[in-house]
Amino acid sequence: MSSRQILKLLFAVAVLLLSTVEARQLRLVKSQRKSIPGEAEHVARLLGSYAKAQKSPAPQERYRFKPTASAVARIKKLQAGETDTVRVLCLRVEFQSDTTPLTTGDGKMDTLGFLTPDSGLYYDPPHFKTYFERQMEGLRNYFLAQSLGNLYVEYTVMPTGEKTCY
Repeated sequence: MSSRQILKLLFAVAVLLLSTVEARQLRLVKSQRKSIPGEAEHVARLLGSYAKAQKSPAPQERYRFKPTASAVARIKKLQAGETDTVRVLCLRVEFQSDTTPLTTGDGKMDTLGFLTPDSGLYYDPPHFKTYFERQMEGLRNYFLAQSLGNLYVEYTVMPTGEKTCY
């Protein structure tokens, strides 16, 4: 596309964008301005990117919830009153020990607690396998109640040892 064709196209777009009253007052006058090298290519690239931007969805559309086909099928199943099961794997993991004041804890599971397994509330340390099983049982009960018995959470706490961690 030549620079002359691009200028004609730009003028036509400008005329279309202006209201009819303003468009009647326009006159085409030959400019005394000298052309800048590469100007036509730059304008063509700008028009191309503008056209591409007009075809793409609005930026906020990227963040809208777009469920997969399997998720839609599960939702319809629940709406129809059928029971659905969600399987959860709960992994007990210890991290490398640290002493930095920027983190809470030291990366290891608290196995001491109040020094007896029965002291304190159920969510207080020691954090053995039973602690995580109780947490998952609470999660199961919550979803059973909120879904009116239609969503069942099946869980497995790993590793199987009472005090072991990965």
